[in-house]
Parts: sequence; structure tokens; C-alpha cells
Amino acid sequence: MSFMNNDIKTSIENFFDIDPIITNGNIKGNYVEFLDNGSIEFKEPTNCEWFIVGGGGGGGSRHGGGGGGGSVIYRVETPLSAGKYDIIIGKGGNSIVYGQGGVGGDTIVKFNNSIKYLAKGGGAGYHWSSTGNSNRNGGSGGGGGDNPGIAVSTNVPNEVFGKGGGNITTGYDQGGWAGGGGGGANVDGNNADPGNRWNNASGGKGGDGMLCGFNQTYYGGGGGGGCFVGSGGNPGSGGRGGGGAGGKKEGTSGGANTGGGGGGGGFDGGTNYESGRGGSGIIMVKYQ
Repeated sequence: MSFMNNDIKTSIENFFDIDPIITNGNIKGNYVEFLDNGSIEFKEPTNCEWFIVGGGGGGGSRHGGGGGGGSVIYRVETPLSAGKYDIIIGKGGNSIVYGQGGVGGDTIVKFNNSIKYLAKGGGAGYHWSSTGNSNRNGGSGGGGGDNPGIAVSTNVPNEVFGKGGGNITTGYDQGGWAGGGGGGANVDGNNADPGNRWNNASGGKGGDGMLCGFNQTYYGGGGGGGCFVGSGGNPGSGGRGGGGAGGKKEGTSGGANTGGGGGGGGFDGGTNYESGRGGSGIIMVKYQ
């Protein structure tokens, strides 16, 4: 015979159940992974590790630069305050057929409606023509032609968590026929090699991202620079961490939920080829 009613029993069970309440997250062994917006609510102060990645920037078109990788923030909190933490995952920056790519979206953690962490999205890849290059700065800088992007410090916390984009090395027709690699979270994007104008111009490699110790995977790689179709050179490869490769034709998009930058698109003298879009961000949190 039980002398405890169901309400009291449930209250006691809830009191001893200290596992967090997870919305739209995936439990991966000893950590939780958020691929899209969601939340995690801790019932008591908890020791936590956060790994937060902004969205990657889109590549530029017309032998454009690679998009920059998203900022990568790693933080340990002992303990983290009890309560609900809202998760907002940054989207990847847009691809484009003619022009500069889109800036990656910021990945955000909010507590009590205030921003606790913010990982900036990657900068957009350079476009060869005069459509502007104003969005080149970001979590990691977009690859350039003659003015590459830099990594910004407008994250939360207010620090730099990325590297700069690659430029064009000095040579014939500097700024012309190939784009620099987008910056990665851990390594600068490589410079493009202009060769002899359309002869042997090669795009720069995207910079490598940051290794996550939770799953031994890299995040926040920069996109590779594109180049001219008739060039004897090669487009740049994407950086380790989801960076998309540049193209002589279409650029490759950054990997989904890696924060990788998109690859720069190519050009064949009459056709502009679409760049790759940036990869969306991700948040992982380990608690004990």
C-alpha cells in the first residue's frame, strides 16, 4: 500500500531530477548540439563549457574572394547560473551571381533577454567589379582582391575570435583575375596569385578553422577564392572547418552547421558564375 499521493510523488521526483530541459537540441553523449534555434534550461547552477560558431560569409562572384568563417568562441563557466538560455543560430551568408556575397548571421546565447554570448558571422567575399566591398569584415574576414576583410572585435565577449582574409600578391594586374581566401577562425586566408592576368591566376586557400574538443571536428573555415575559367591556375580550396572551395565556375557552399565560408565564383569572359553561400553556425554545450 502506498501512503504517498501522486502530486507529492511527482514533486519529489522533480526535485531530484536536475537534468536540464532541452528544446530543439540533440544530445550527443556528454554534450548537447544545437543546429537551429532552441533553448536549454538549468534547474540549478551548473558547470558548463560552451562552443559557439557564427554563420559563414558568402563568397564573392566574378573570380571573387572566399567568404570568411564565423567567429568561434569557447568558454568555461563554473558555475553557470540556473535559468533558461535561449539559442539563436546564425544563418550562412547569401551566394550571388554578380556582386559581393552576404555576411554570415550572428550566433547568440541569451539569458534573461540579455545577450550573454555573440559569435559574429563571417565577412563577405570580395567582388572583382565596382559593386562595393563594404561587407568584407566579420567574425573572420572575407577574401579580397586588393582590400581584404579583417576579423572584428564586436563579439560578446568583446574580443577577436577569427582571422583576416587573403589579398592579391603583387604582380601583373593586381586585384584582377583571382580572389583571396576567406579568413578562418584560427588561420588567415591565403593570398591569391595573380599570375599574368588571365594566365595562371590562382585563388587563395581559405584559412583553417578551430578544432572542437567535444567531437574532434573543425569549425569556422574560410572559403577559397575563385579564378578565371581560362586561367592555367586553380581556384583556392576551402579551409578546414567547412570552408567551401572557390571555382572557375560555381563556388562551393560552406558546410551546414560548420560556420564555413562560401567559395568565390568564377568568370569565363561572358558569364559570371554563382559563388557559394556560407554555412550556418552551431552551438554545443557540455555540462556536469
